[in-house]
Amino acid sequence: MFTTFFLQDIFIQELENIFKDDRFPRKNGDKVKLNVFKQFLPIRESIYSEETEGSILEAGSLNEENFPYIMVVLLDGSRNTRDKHGITNLLLYFGLKDEDPNRAGYQSALHIIQAICERFEKDIHLDNYQCGENITWELSAEDEHPYYFGAIAMEFKIPAIEKEDNYC
Repeated sequence: MFTTFFLQDIFIQELENIFKDDRFPRKNGDKVKLNVFKQFLPIRESIYSEETEGSILEAGSLNEENFPYIMVVLLDGSRNTRDKHGITNLLLYFGLKDEDPNRAGYQSALHIIQAICERFEKDIHLDNYQCGENITWELSAEDEHPYYFGAIAMEFKIPAIEKEDNYC
């Protein structure tokens, strides 16, 4: 059965495949793999950080352990009872931390956008799901250096459920 729930899992696998060889800035110039999360960022215990002069980094989006990340969020959708496909709207939120004083973290964000768009421009299919015609993306307009954020909105067609008999 091809449901929205499975779309999210398959999409996560696809992102891990797209970015398997890429490394993104973390802290101290280290480069690490992109973390891929389902629906929400994980709640992590607050940690004490000497680098931030003793402040507590609260659980949530600015938790250093989450960066760099991309979240696959199921936003909304619709189903059809007349043997037509359903629609699921998917949002991808991503966050990067790049401490480089040249403030080029937005370039890594654009790389994420480009890689995902290219993947679905080449082939709109993801298993039995089909990407819609338009992919919308956005970078944060706020100056939050060393943090860089963005989002991608995508629509997917969900296969219709077969009727049990001709009278349904």
